[in-house]
Amino acid sequence: MSHRSSSFAVVLILGAPLLACPVGSRHAQRSADGVVFRVPNEDVGGFVAAADSTLFLSTNRALYRNKNQSTRWERIPLPPGRPPIKLYAPSAGDVFALVDDCATVARWRERTGWSEAVLPEPIAAIQQRVGCQTALDIWGRDSSDVYLVGSGGLIGHFDGQKWNQESNPLQVNDSAMDPLERKLVSVSGDSNATYAVSYSKLLVREAGVWRNYEPRPDTTLVECFMRTVAVSQGHPVVGGIKPCMAISDGQRWHDVAQVRGFYDGLLYARPQPDSTLLFWNRDGQLVELRRGSPIVYRTRALKFVRGAASRGGFVYVAGDYTEPGATIVRIPRSAVIK
Repeated sequence: MSHRSSSFAVVLILGAPLLACPVGSRHAQRSADGVVFRVPNEDVGGFVAAADSTLFLSTNRALYRNKNQSTRWERIPLPPGRPPIKLYAPSAGDVFALVDDCATVARWRERTGWSEAVLPEPIAAIQQRVGCQTALDIWGRDSSDVYLVGSGGLIGHFDGQKWNQESNPLQVNDSAMDPLERKLVSVSGDSNATYAVSYSKLLVREAGVWRNYEPRPDTTLVECFMRTVAVSQGHPVVGGIKPCMAISDGQRWHDVAQVRGFYDGLLYARPQPDSTLLFWNRDGQLVELRRGSPIVYRTRALKFVRGAASRGGFVYVAGDYTEPGATIVRIPRSAVIK
């Protein structure tokens, strides 16, 4: 179902068919605590870096864009009703956003504004068991290869023309399977494979087919309650609530010791434009993986972290500030990636 016409009408009323609405300069000033952007009385939904390092921040009221090498944050009006909760940005002029709990995806393109798509109905057995499937994460390689995952073993794939649901091992009609095992909470990949994870299951898609990843997560990882996945040097990396973090070499899993002392589990991860990985938790602790080597960062400027992205010599972190409002701070990286 498309909402392009109604969304575009709202944009025209606001006088910004593309966006062209930079926020006040006071929001773009750096401060002693690293704040580079702040919008009072708005809540963070998603935060992501596009392939060209453009940063996108969604709140309950707008989508904001900051192009690489620019100090301006431009405001993009949202479609009516539902604010974005997760983002994937193939480029500076293209954003996919999860907008509600029933596998609905909104897409913003600079030339045409917002449109909306709902995934096809799930297969009968899944629909009878879980009803409306909740979409929980979205990621892609480019605008014609995008994935989302969610409850009930939901995996959706956008091929550049339409969304399709993909069958996978978690969609078996097994009443004994724990619903949490079917709840896919994170999706990511590299040029060769795509991975999706629930608290105890890790799936991999190769040559268009989903299967259980081998070696399967061991007892320690399952007890750690996996929450996120990314890919480093061709192998999956998972993070969990306990907290924990582990890297596979294709034969066995290796624990990342630096994470053991974290206050909160690693709940989120994203590949970055410079081919590094960022994992983070809500408490402001972050792990950057460079060629498999972990670097730990910490920010105390935010009360609740909701997203992170790297660009140039800094890691940018989005979340809630000491006062109400969506806030982005930046942390110097230990060395600039070249």
